[in-house]
This record gives sequence, C-alpha cells and structure tokens, in this order.
Amino acid sequence: MDFKELQSTLQKLTNTKISLTEIGKALGIKLSTVSTRSKNNSELKYNEIKKIERHFGVKLLIEKNFMQSTVTHNN
Repeated sequence: MDFKELQSTLQKLTNTKISLTEIGKALGIKLSTVSTRSKNNSELKYNEIKKIERHFGVKLLIEKNFMQSTVTHNN
C-alpha cells in the first residue's frame, strides 16, 4: 500500500478527511518526510501499516493465521 492509497482508504474507512499531518503523527515522522514519501508514491512497510491501524482504529491488512496440525494414520 502506498501513501496515496493509504490516505484514500483511511478517509473511506473513517468517513473523515485524513491529512498527511495526521498520518505523520500516527507514524511518528515529520510532515516533510510524509510529504516526500507521498509525492514519490512510496510503499508503506508492514510495521507502518500496523501503527496506522492502531492509531486510527481501522483494519487495513487481512492476515491469515495458519494452524499446523498433525495427522495420524492408524494402519
């Protein structure tokens, strides 16, 4: 997910206008950094998306939990 997609998705999920300043606060980075990354269409890292989810109370990632099971065959 890139910054432009993130901003658009957050606005849809929260029904509010989300600024790059708010995204920067959620990520703990300066507005200038967020602005540059947005202009460059930079991809967000997994840990950044998790921070955004926690900050805005939304779910952006679908995570799959794989359970390992043991199958025993009786012969």
